[in-house]
Amino acid sequence: MKYMRGTFAAGDITFGQGKYGDLAAINAVILLHREATTTVLDADPTYGSLREPIGKVMKYMRSLEYARAPYDKNIYPILHGMASKVGQEVYYAQDQFSFFDFDYSPPGQFASSGLMAPESQLLSVSWLIGVIRGMMMLSKYGLKGDWDGFGQHHLFEGNIASGHLSFTPYSNTEYINEIDTLLTNGRLGVENKATLQAVYDHVKATSNEDEAKRAVQQLIAATPGFHSTSSIDRKNGNARLPAPKAQPADVDYKAIVVFNLFGGVDSFNVLAPKDGNDCVDLYKDYKEARGEAAMQNHNLLPIDATGSNQTCTDFGVHRALKEFQTIYEEGNGAFLANFGHLFK
Repeated sequence: MKYMRGTFAAGDITFGQGKYGDLAAINAVILLHREATTTVLDADPTYGSLREPIGKVMKYMRSLEYARAPYDKNIYPILHGMASKVGQEVYYAQDQFSFFDFDYSPPGQFASSGLMAPESQLLSVSWLIGVIRGMMMLSKYGLKGDWDGFGQHHLFEGNIASGHLSFTPYSNTEYINEIDTLLTNGRLGVENKATLQAVYDHVKATSNEDEAKRAVQQLIAATPGFHSTSSIDRKNGNARLPAPKAQPADVDYKAIVVFNLFGGVDSFNVLAPKDGNDCVDLYKDYKEARGEAAMQNHNLLPIDATGSNQTCTDFGVHRALKEFQTIYEEGNGAFLANFGHLFK
């Protein structure tokens, strides 16, 4: 409604000029709405969520003002191999829906209380370490490709940093508070703040102030307040209960296993119509689309598609895929050509 009206009133102050989509009104709604300013939700242990891994990286880089090096001509920083490092990367979702199930509930207290935590599916040990270590390396060395960094190795320039974090605080004496606001939205907690302040003072005294700031940047990446959007300053002194092992389902389980193959093993290089018999017209279309890469009859093992409701029945698979022919002839497999979503 505020988007359409173009105004938002907070007390005696009105934001926006009454025009459709006024950004001043929209920003005021986000920042000043009673749900955004109330402290009631902070006391609710079920409020909030985990941050997605790639969202953590983006927040870290933007909040600490990543600046590219003079030689780097890319408009945006190039994050390399993030799917293997943190579990998320553009175009690398397992399917067209997301990187996790929207209704996933991890075993233990979450499942027994009916709460859901979809992002926790990406909390494997290796990916969690990858996120934290990558941000630590970014703070210490800049965006580079070695030491598990998020950057890529440059072939000609050598492994030099594509950019660095350039955040400068308004006040060095308030550095912890400013970092708390930027990276955890003020949810770092009294105990964590005291710990970071002690580290800051120690490194400053034994090294220098810049090193102290980098130490704080690296340590805050491992705090619960950075990895979630809920208030976590509720410690009772008790040891955390170990998460129970997931129990097997009571019903029979079947799964479809999908292999995303990179390279030349695409559908046109696996299954093709044969030249001749009732597939001659379809082969012409195949030949026109595939060009010089089209497979010829002598490279194909016969596949009889009788009864499959295809436009013809004389197909073949690549001669190197004898197992595919055997599985099909035994009735244990079927071909689904041109099937799937646009992966990349």
